[in-house]
Amino acid sequence: MGEGLRYAAHDPYLRVLTAYGTVTNLLLTAYQAIMPVFMIRQLDVPEGATGWLMASSSIGGILGALGVKRVTARWGTARGLLVATVGTAPFGLLIPMGGKGWMLAALVAGNALLAVGVVLANVVQGAFRQQYCPPQLLGRVTACISVASFGAIPFGSLLGGVLGTALGLRPTLWLLTAGLAVTPLLLLAGPLRARRDLPTAPGDA
Repeated sequence: MGEGLRYAAHDPYLRVLTAYGTVTNLLLTAYQAIMPVFMIRQLDVPEGATGWLMASSSIGGILGALGVKRVTARWGTARGLLVATVGTAPFGLLIPMGGKGWMLAALVAGNALLAVGVVLANVVQGAFRQQYCPPQLLGRVTACISVASFGAIPFGSLLGGVLGTALGLRPTLWLLTAGLAVTPLLLLAGPLRARRDLPTAPGDA
């Protein structure tokens, strides 16, 4: 595990992608933790309908998975990852705009469009690790990255609850979705911004 952690921490691609995934999971889980409460208490959505509307974001996830091949064929894996995340993350700001009646559609659309970029990014990153990591380290590197990114999930739920209690539900949604809107900028901190495609092996030009 230590070997996998050192490899992921010192590799510029894995380091940036792990930071992006961890922060994204933290903020996603934080807003999702309070969104049902927001819909029921402030938008008067029935409990059953709240579940269905939350589940509707899976449509965005399906579209993201189906669109990977087309996006990466047009822009490449590195540039396509940037296009997909930068192009969809700001739509999360539609979520706190949600209101009663037809304005509820803003919340649903924002949730689904966020899912498009997140799922597409996950597919690209997963395929990249499979090709890029040395076979003897793949399991260790994947485990370390999973601990970091999935380990952020419970802390995200706690963060959403704490901020929702302290600031109110809608202001917290604004804060968290604004954070998600700029999270893709983390990807620009590494070498991805200068490439069309992610490398298939360490040291590839």
